[in-house]
Amino acid sequence: MNEQYTGKSYVRTLQNIAFASQGLPIVAFIYIYLESTHNELPEIIPGAWHHVLFLPVMAVCGLLLYWSYKNYKNLIGQALAENDFARQLDIYKRATTTRYIVYGTCAAFITAGLYLTSYEPFTVLFAIMIILLSAHNPNARRIVRELRLKDHKKDVILQDMEITSAPQDDEKGH
Repeated sequence: MNEQYTGKSYVRTLQNIAFASQGLPIVAFIYIYLESTHNELPEIIPGAWHHVLFLPVMAVCGLLLYWSYKNYKNLIGQALAENDFARQLDIYKRATTTRYIVYGTCAAFITAGLYLTSYEPFTVLFAIMIILLSAHNPNARRIVRELRLKDHKKDVILQDMEITSAPQDDEKGH
């Protein structure tokens, strides 16, 4: 881990990554949604072609989310196999960052689809993305649970201690 973190600052960094990846797509989506509901937004793609755009966007987002899930699980497995605590947290940060970049990319595709069509099912798809964002929001308890942290490592995250490599006796109990 290149930067010096405390447990709280590490969690805050992950949360900032999560919110930053969603911020622009959410703002853009809200603006486009409000404009389309007031009929202020011109329909760029005619109604007959809405499904032609919606289905591929849904499929691409589904595939990206599936890849993100598999990648996340793979990286979590790597983190669990790692003995060095700081390295575990680096891997977890990479897994979380990748996950949220994919969420942000999907949200941007959905927002672009709504902009091009004003087609209501894009709002449902966007709502699903918001639910995923909320369900996978990084927090201290989630980190402890997913990395199966115990003793000193758990205390570092939950009690805002400085992150260093864990003592040797803690690694044996892990």
